[in-house]
Amino acid sequence: MNGQYETRDDVLNATKVFIGALNILAELKKNSKILSYSCHTFYLKDSIKGTQYISALKKDKVSNDIYLKNMKLLGNSFWENEYIHDCNSSYTHNGTDYVTTSVAEITERKLLDSRLNGFLLNFEKSYFSKQKDIDVIKNNKISVIVDCNSSKDTIIDWFKNRGYTIPYDPASKISPLDEQTVLAQSDAFELTQYKSQNGRKVYRRKGTSQLWYVDSSPRHATQKAHFEVFDEKTRKHLGTSLYNEINVDKTHLDPNRTIDID
Repeated sequence: MNGQYETRDDVLNATKVFIGALNILAELKKNSKILSYSCHTFYLKDSIKGTQYISALKKDKVSNDIYLKNMKLLGNSFWENEYIHDCNSSYTHNGTDYVTTSVAEITERKLLDSRLNGFLLNFEKSYFSKQKDIDVIKNNKISVIVDCNSSKDTIIDWFKNRGYTIPYDPASKISPLDEQTVLAQSDAFELTQYKSQNGRKVYRRKGTSQLWYVDSSPRHATQKAHFEVFDEKTRKHLGTSLYNEINVDKTHLDPNRTIDID
């Protein structure tokens, strides 16, 4: 935050984008060992010149409540409580020293652990919001590349590029990937060699003769995303199941429907 906004509406719109980023991180944290840190002084930075971010945010109760809720889901830890970087060193990028900031902290952590996967989460229109990464120099000698993100979409791409599975977004207009569904449970399903159904692979539910595949129709995406379930022996339709459940629902069973797997 560097006083980059002109109006309170600009601040609130940017906050909505930031909340979207916090939300996807909170979803990822449910199934992954993700550590997230905030900064004590972040809320005191100017969002509009002369107006602290916390002041602008509190004027909109809805945005403030949603923001705090998502921060709570993330754990709301502050890196200052366990900081690692050396306050007597310099951590510069483009001639600016970022010592005592999040930039310096993540730089030092990456120096101490080369396997660390992490990034700076930035607000729109901030110094690093348009950059995928920045080169930080410690004490004018050691160069460290620090990744940057500023929205839900860039975070999703960042995780995908590193082999992480992104939870399915119920608001999506496309059907979930197999790994975003219960099909990822290897103890419950196994991939078959049967031909694809409308581009989707066919799985067998272990211990049964049930064949499952994701319905790829866009009109069946969002919260309606589901599997079509068939009997492997008779080829007849058995019903459907929501993408995140192992529960065959016969409500939409079509007795005249069969699966072609030859």
